[in-house]
Amino acid sequence: MNIKDGTKIGSTPLMNEKNIFPDLLKEHSVPKGKWGYVVVENGSLNFMWIDTNEVLVVDANTPLLIQPERLHKVILTGPVNFKVEFYEFPDSGCCSSSSCGCGCSTNEVAPPILTPIIEASDSEVIEQEINQKIKDNELK
Repeated sequence: MNIKDGTKIGSTPLMNEKNIFPDLLKEHSVPKGKWGYVVVENGSLNFMWIDTNEVLVVDANTPLLIQPERLHKVILTGPVNFKVEFYEFPDSGCCSSSSCGCGCSTNEVAPPILTPIIEASDSEVIEQEINQKIKDNELK
């Protein structure tokens, strides 16, 4: 699977350690059929998979693909500027085997092929919408 094959359906605004949506610091997940893509412009953050307690460092050179319905949270470690983009992918059989290459079946970080530079989208999701979706379990 390649991020370029996906359809971008939205994005959070650029956030930092001072204006991060509070619900991103709590356990949550991306809804079924949707994928998150954490893009850090500068600085770094820690990202925790709840099911394994694995903590990954995400920075400008190491974006992270978030599988649908997998619980996770962001852990701030210092100054950072980042956003979360949301994608849908055509049905490719992904997640049905460990051979899809996305790491979803093996809990691995997405391979380098999933790390292109992506321009900001005109269709940004505002803070209230993201927080409301989390509360309404649309992102859980």
